[in-house]
Amino acid sequence: MTRLGTSIRPSPPGRRTQAYWDLIAGIDVDLTLPQEGSLNRLFLNTNWAHLIDPRRYDPGNYRGFLQIPVIQYRNGQEQSAAVTTVMEKILSALSDFDRSHLKAIEWSLNEITDNVINHAQSPIGGLLQVTNFRSERRVIEFYVCDAGIGIPASLKSGHKEIRSDQEALDKAIREGVTRDKSAGQGNGLYGSWRISQLSGGSFEIHAGHASLASWSDTLHVRPETIPFNGSLVVVAINYAKPLSLEEALKFGGKPHDPMDHVQLSYEEDEEGIVIFSLAEQTQGFGSRAAAIPVRLEVMNKRIGHLLHRDQTIGHAYLMHVRDFPALRRVLSREIIPLLQEYFYEDWKRIRLVLADHTVPSEHQLVRSSTVAGQDLFFDADDEKLAEATQYAVTPEPEITPEAVRKIYESHE
Repeated sequence: MTRLGTSIRPSPPGRRTQAYWDLIAGIDVDLTLPQEGSLNRLFLNTNWAHLIDPRRYDPGNYRGFLQIPVIQYRNGQEQSAAVTTVMEKILSALSDFDRSHLKAIEWSLNEITDNVINHAQSPIGGLLQVTNFRSERRVIEFYVCDAGIGIPASLKSGHKEIRSDQEALDKAIREGVTRDKSAGQGNGLYGSWRISQLSGGSFEIHAGHASLASWSDTLHVRPETIPFNGSLVVVAINYAKPLSLEEALKFGGKPHDPMDHVQLSYEEDEEGIVIFSLAEQTQGFGSRAAAIPVRLEVMNKRIGHLLHRDQTIGHAYLMHVRDFPALRRVLSREIIPLLQEYFYEDWKRIRLVLADHTVPSEHQLVRSSTVAGQDLFFDADDEKLAEATQYAVTPEPEITPEAVRKIYESHE
């Protein structure tokens, strides 16, 4: 059970952060975490616990790939940084992605988070959280929330003909509807709704005395007895289904092709394949550096075969790799720990993914050794002590270029 104890306090005694008082507006909130383990971790990993009761709970440090903890932003610079953080995390978690899905996700994130800055008048700014349902439905779902005046009140200020909160939410997802054309074209909610529709996802708005929900070809707008103070927008985009971005983002009869993070940060070849290049002069690789790609797709095919589910290593891990020492750091500190998580420390299968069984130990990323029972237990009955295999991750300075090369060369 989760207990929220509240009491009104005139001033903030003791250790209270500004964010704490901004968020609860003078209401003292004490949070007791759920006792059940997975729910307890969920509150910590998503940053909910910190935002609800920052006196007792520090910001979450979750580094997995199923959740992007809640990010708070208060201005345009923080909003842009939040979207960039989310896109880099998504790139790290996804492989074999369709560029149209990435563009759609980033465009929708930018539009809806930007609405908070331009229209919400929210004293806390905005809150952004993302969930990746990649093993179950291959869906990216994100949530944007604020404590402002709410979408109905914002729209009514510029459209006196709107009579109810239900009517306001229905109008909010129509093309070109905004409270003030000087603050935007009014296509953010409309385009996001269209993206969710055409991808086979879903779309929700909770604001004021109304809620809107849309999935497939259905749309429901309902009155709510208990008002939502502020706005909550939930967008689910199915990235397993082909998406026509030209059809989804068609405004005034003309298709819109937005610039995205990949275009700004990476290169593409003629077939649209994203290229993550290494510097031409790299320690260990010598002059062959630029010609030796780190082919994550080979590892991802092996992961998929062994796990029988959609878990991959995303390309964004290589974003800042410009020399071999940087590549060693990524392998040692990011990719191998991720494989540990995927395979529950089944080192035999991890070695298969890395092709370590194909080369001598000096070119392995995870080394194995056999230890006899009698070497560990002196004077014991040898017949009852079988040999044991021990595994050790190769120290970062000892990783060789051949240890990387063999991952994909053994596949060719």
